[in-house]
Amino acid sequence: EQLAEPGTIYVSSDTYRQIKDKLDVGFADLGEHTLKNIAEPVRIYRILPDGQRGRRLVTDRIEQVLARPAIAVLPFENISGDAEQSYFSDGLSDDIITALTAWRSFPVIARSSSFAYKTQSVDAKRIGRELGARYLLEGGVRKGGNRLRVNAQLIDSSSGHHLWAERFDRDLEDVFSLQDEIGQRIVAIIEPTLERAELNRSTAKHPSNLDAWDYYLRGMFDLHRFTKEAIAQARDMFTRATALEPTYSRAYASLAWTHSRDLLMDFCDDHEASVAKLFEAAHRAVACDDLSSLAHHLLSTAYLWRNEHDLAIAEGQRSVELNPNDADALHALGNKLDLAGKPEGITRMEQAERLNPQDPQRHMHLSFLARAYLNAGDYERATACARQAVQRRPDYPHAYYILAIALGHLGRVAEARAALDQCQHLHPGFVQSRADWRPYTEPMRNAHLHEGLRKAGLAP
Repeated sequence: EQLAEPGTIYVSSDTYRQIKDKLDVGFADLGEHTLKNIAEPVRIYRILPDGQRGRRLVTDRIEQVLARPAIAVLPFENISGDAEQSYFSDGLSDDIITALTAWRSFPVIARSSSFAYKTQSVDAKRIGRELGARYLLEGGVRKGGNRLRVNAQLIDSSSGHHLWAERFDRDLEDVFSLQDEIGQRIVAIIEPTLERAELNRSTAKHPSNLDAWDYYLRGMFDLHRFTKEAIAQARDMFTRATALEPTYSRAYASLAWTHSRDLLMDFCDDHEASVAKLFEAAHRAVACDDLSSLAHHLLSTAYLWRNEHDLAIAEGQRSVELNPNDADALHALGNKLDLAGKPEGITRMEQAERLNPQDPQRHMHLSFLARAYLNAGDYERATACARQAVQRRPDYPHAYYILAIALGHLGRVAEARAALDQCQHLHPGFVQSRADWRPYTEPMRNAHLHEGLRKAGLAP
């Protein structure tokens, strides 16, 4: 069950031996895999209802189902010299394992397997080979007085190279809250770090050898480039991924993301058609995997573009419930709450900023947060936040537009005009396209945005 994709049937070697000559189906030999609560690796077969009795069929597509790299969280070492502190290091490892499974993009080795190495020195290549994990997360916990230090490292087990490392120094007050904070911070960083490492592997492949996972990775790379051409290329990559894996929820969700970007950046020729395609892809993503936070995140966005705000917020809340450590989902929910006039939207967005300050989409998130500060009448913070977005991504027109509104409310006319000129330079026609911009559900909030432009003489 932990390996099988939706709509598929996997069996163990024992079952395979008993049924291979009795059913009119084919079998794909997927090799040995470590399973939860089973000490020894088990050979796994996938049932292929293709009428080819008894054949062992191995195709690139089937291998790809299990080729997505796994990560093992090794038990964090208690280096305090105090045996009683082991509960914290073990608890931190447990929390990270549980939280990583919510991402659903990388298989996570079960605790029972990774904790077998608790008393062993780490030989990354050997442990990675024995567990079937390409990536290992290890770390140590040291307590001194009223201070706690946690070190964490992400290792590529095939090379032994460190991909990421960070140290967390905290005051030891509420132990369990501290454990949650550090665990959440580590998990929020790990998933995008793994994705970048996998993209580097994928780019070394010849185009003829690409599979669904590779197409997904390359699509994500293009999606974050924020140009019309790059988003179109991303859409092609995700479409190829779904053609190879028709139940690939994450690829469908990311396909939906391309249509959302087109709408946000005003790249689409037919607004209603793009909204329909966004909704269709997001709905398909949820149908393929109802436990995917990303799928519900994109369905939430689809409802937002359909002006169904209650459903958008409900799906956004479901997304965050499924993966509380996904900064994108948390920020998206905060944005939708703010658009509905709910003050807790800012709190959610600020929480997302703290969770993953290195998010590749941070310029976009900072722009949304700046607009939320504008909505709250905090023009200084709105200005500062929009400037951060500009610094993060100088070619993102939305940030300049929000900056211009905030400066208009502050009466800083020359700066506001300069920001708007840069917005128009980056995206000709953008300002005109926002002449009737009404993102909020309440008319007075939309009027407040346009008032910032009028105060600076930037709009009639």
